[in-house]
Amino acid sequence: MSEQRCVVANRDLLSGKKLHLEAFEYEANEQSSTVLQNVGQWLAANALPSDDGFAFFREKIKTDIALLSDTDFAYFAQHATLVEPHVRINDATGTADEGGLFYTENLPPESLLVASLMTSDARREGDDLKAEEVLNRIRTVLEGALLQLGGDATTGRGLVAAKVLVGGTK
Repeated sequence: MSEQRCVVANRDLLSGKKLHLEAFEYEANEQSSTVLQNVGQWLAANALPSDDGFAFFREKIKTDIALLSDTDFAYFAQHATLVEPHVRINDATGTADEGGLFYTENLPPESLLVASLMTSDARREGDDLKAEEVLNRIRTVLEGALLQLGGDATTGRGLVAAKVLVGGTK
């Protein structure tokens, strides 16, 4: 796909023939993409938890998904990621610690993260679990769990809802 062009699953997102994201304008393809609609449907059904608390996002991803070029998307990945400066305060003096300036980066709350989860037969002496049993145990622990990844746990950042999809084996 060329730069400054987009494909949308829902023409209602457009103003005329243009998609506006922040201060940018993208020329949309003439018709909405059935393939992109199918991707949105699949993500809604498979990538998000089935709890009622995620119903809004399941519906939103079905209709509000858009496809940009790698270059255009890279801009948002680089510039729309929240970066906050912080200063470590010395408890004794109440002033900034020497070298205490640091930054935190946070993904937008609606981000979908994907990771491969692979298992093999257990290798510990006396443990005869097969790869499928190991995967089932991990899935039992992770499925639907609310995980905290990264720092800033006290501010509620880094909370991730886990969903495990089981694919084929090789």
